[in-house]
Amino acid sequence: MMASARPVLCNVAMLGIAIAIKWKLRRRLWFWITVIVLVAIHSTLILLIPWTTKWIPALVVIPFAMADLYAVLAVIAFVERIVERKRSV
Repeated sequence: MMASARPVLCNVAMLGIAIAIKWKLRRRLWFWITVIVLVAIHSTLILLIPWTTKWIPALVVIPFAMADLYAVLAVIAFVERIVERKRSV
């Protein structure tokens, strides 16, 4: 279980940053539902992937963390586009 500490910390940080970036959407129910689904997906992946306890340089971890952040932001933007389109029709 100790091997998953770093991935959990990294995922919490990236989801926290994504929520902070999209904080203007905090009053929208769909936003929180999307965040909960993303947390569930991340949790499942953390539990299913075998993580190493060996040291990994930050220069290797950061690109994956940034890709995760961009993916989360893309999902939120996609859901926002769908919801707002339906709202304006």
